Amino acid sequence: YGMLLSAGAFVAFGHALVSPERWLSTPADVVHVVFAAVWLGGLVGLVHVLHSRVRAARRLGEMRAPAPGGVPASLPTSVRLTTGGTSTAVLERPAPPTDRPWGRDDESSVLSGTIDLVNRFSTMAGFSIALVLVAGTLLAIAEVGSIANLFETGYGQTLLVKIALVGLLIVVAGYNRLLLVPWLSAAEARGQSEGLAAGWRRLLATVRLEAVIAVVILAASAVLANGVPSNGATPPTPVPFARTVPFDGGHLSFGITPNQALVNNISVQFTGANGSPAEMAESVSLYLNLPSQNVGPIETDMKKVGVGRFVLADSPNPPIVGTWEITLQIQVSEFSQPDVSFVDKVQ
Repeated sequence: YGMLLSAGAFVAFGHALVSPERWLSTPADVVHVVFAAVWLGGLVGLVHVLHSRVRAARRLGEMRAPAPGGVPASLPTSVRLTTGGTSTAVLERPAPPTDRPWGRDDESSVLSGTIDLVNRFSTMAGFSIALVLVAGTLLAIAEVGSIANLFETGYGQTLLVKIALVGLLIVVAGYNRLLLVPWLSAAEARGQSEGLAAGWRRLLATVRLEAVIAVVILAASAVLANGVPSNGATPPTPVPFARTVPFDGGHLSFGITPNQALVNNISVQFTGANGSPAEMAESVSLYLNLPSQNVGPIETDMKKVGVGRFVLADSPNPPIVGTWEITLQIQVSEFSQPDVSFVDKVQ
């Protein structure tokens, strides 16, 4: 639910909102964000798991190569040389610990279980990659507009860099999935210890490389999210909201600047019949409702800064675009608390 909410919030502020093909780009944007998060987030978790389990396997002696003659290197606790009837100790080392991590009491390898884990991740990642590629292609069509824009605009060129990075990531992931992991699985099944340690180190290194490439892809995505799409779609210019209504023999002037999502300056000014500022309220509270999205009420107390003037500076409200119902609850006296309402369209 949190992931879906995050994706929905991203779409509410992203290019999909102002795309000429909104019917296409909005669902594609949601799919792209959700499954990219599943893939890249899972990749970070896989790096952590592989690192800890490979380290545990080294500690348990699973990654030691057998000694010459087929005797396991981890078997002896000491090696002695006998010369002329005198036994001299030349090497002493403790036996590797026998306790197994994660409460394992069977005889299976820590790393054999890890192979199963990597296979499950690869299946999930393959499904996610397929959906990310389809959604990304649809978004590129909507936001770039033409092949010429792909090569001739800064947005298109940044997108090409991202596409190249995704391609490199898929190549590395494919090498792990199709070549390295099957080889490790087969070697483990045959009990072939030769090369296993090097194979696991290579897998850990390539998965780390995937994570590094993923971070660079996220950086390229951030550049694209803050750039102007090649198709010329730009967010509409916000229009400041300003209204003046009669109030208690004078007037109330209410304004929101620049009247966009997340960052606004909100003000209320009371004036008397002669048009000069007048003390007509003890306090003002702001209530915001967005019925179309079932958001609200969002309540904020405004700050008095002068004669009959109340403000909210750099307010995060309204938080998203839409048609908001705004109510000012005005404390005139202990026995009088009238409301004044407005309707504001935030773009």
